[in-house]
Amino acid sequence: MPWVNERVVVDAAGRVRRVTNVVSRHPSVFARLGLALLIGMAFLLTLVLLVPALLIGLILISAYLFVSRIRQMVMGTTEPGGVLDGRRNVRVIDRSRD
Repeated sequence: MPWVNERVVVDAAGRVRRVTNVVSRHPSVFARLGLALLIGMAFLLTLVLLVPALLIGLILISAYLFVSRIRQMVMGTTEPGGVLDGRRNVRVIDRSRD
């Protein structure tokens, strides 16, 4: 709640004026410093927890993609008609339609 002070002032010309001072409450220097430290510590804690988690996730995803690519290359060579199939000029006749 702001603090309100109203008073009557007479200036140098002899005019009477009513002056209202409103003073709002500001946090102290220690409260501001404490809040800044709290925000800074929360930011650092977030970095300490988030950065390693992101790096571990990146490493795991990269390893998964690498293994799946190698597996795809190996399985592609052993599939029918692949390089390591060993058969040549093989024609498959579908007899299920007869």
